[in-house]
Amino acid sequence: TTTTPPPTTAPLTMGCYAGWGIGGYITDEHGWWANGGEWVTKASNRAECADAVKEKFPKANGFSFKKDTESCYSEVRMTKHNGSAGVESCYYPIPTHGWELGDGIGPNVKFERIGGTIANRDGCLHAVKDLHPDANAVTFNEGGGHCYAVYNMEARQERTGWESAFFA
Repeated sequence: TTTTPPPTTAPLTMGCYAGWGIGGYITDEHGWWANGGEWVTKASNRAECADAVKEKFPKANGFSFKKDTESCYSEVRMTKHNGSAGVESCYYPIPTHGWELGDGIGPNVKFERIGGTIANRDGCLHAVKDLHPDANAVTFNEGGGHCYAVYNMEARQERTGWESAFFA
């Protein structure tokens, strides 16, 4: 059985994954540090900070805002909040058309393996978008922690243990 991707939808609007948190960046599941130090601008509130980060750092997946100094920072590979007092942060998921069972196929499909063992789908998504920004999909095997950037994926084939998602 194969499935084809749904049509591309509008980009994700700023929304915090699991709500606002206290503290800035933290390491993600596969041991990389989130950016956490890229100062963007002075901002008087969280919304101003969010807009500045989206404009200047489109690949960022979150931001941190320190109200007392009006400091705004971009975050890359952010998956959790670190609990630092006085800092509010937001991270948001990478937009996809949803995960489905199966592996990518297509006449010109190409897979690029992400090194190491990846703990979960979210970690795989972030690694692929960071290392292979032009890939159109991602494939992940949770049992082995295998993660692949997929180029030219057009559909899925059933394959036990594998899941894939098209990027929006």
